[in-house]
Amino acid sequence: MLRAHTVKSYDEQMERLKRSILEMGERSRSQLAKSLEALSKRDHTIAREIVHEEPNIDALHEEVDRLTVRLLAMRQPVAIDLRIIVSSLKTASDLERIADYAANIAKHVMQLNCIPLEEPIRLILEMAKHTLGMLDQVLQAYQSVDSEKAVEVWHLDEATDRMYVALLAELQRTMQQESGSISDGTRLLFAAKCFERIGDHIQNIAESIYYIQNADTYCGKQIE
Repeated sequence: MLRAHTVKSYDEQMERLKRSILEMGERSRSQLAKSLEALSKRDHTIAREIVHEEPNIDALHEEVDRLTVRLLAMRQPVAIDLRIIVSSLKTASDLERIADYAANIAKHVMQLNCIPLEEPIRLILEMAKHTLGMLDQVLQAYQSVDSEKAVEVWHLDEATDRMYVALLAELQRTMQQESGSISDGTRLLFAAKCFERIGDHIQNIAESIYYIQNADTYCGKQIE
């Protein structure tokens, strides 16, 4: 929701900020999708591509930081403009962390052996697909500043947490029964924690979107 201003360059800067956030979102989304594929196929080539891409997303994050500082210093925004800028800054940070976690998952994939862990792999891929769907929806909500969709995404993280608990239980059972699975099971445990944290960062983005339109009633973690 970008409102028109009397100064055209102001509009252009606000639009550039939005484009930068959406580009970060698309790249982070690509990283997350590739991490799912790398894990599914245990493909080290895809995993290396993810790690190689990480600095490019960091550079975009730095660009967003520069844009927001310039807007705050030059335009002295108030009301919804200020909320959009602050929320975009927070969203960029969350997107950068999502990309970091995708790279961490890729590093764990590169260390996996070929020991079959069918049920844990199935559970972690289910969790990965769920978080990818959450990211798609929250990016749509950001583009249209849709607070209702943001709240829907917010609540989807509850399913992520349930999947994580189920996966922990399955990994514990598997590693107790098959001593040879402990090394790979531990790596899957770390990867699962990354997906769980990605869900938390997506939830943070949903919270920021909600704040833009509902600053007067906003109460942090109490979104209903």
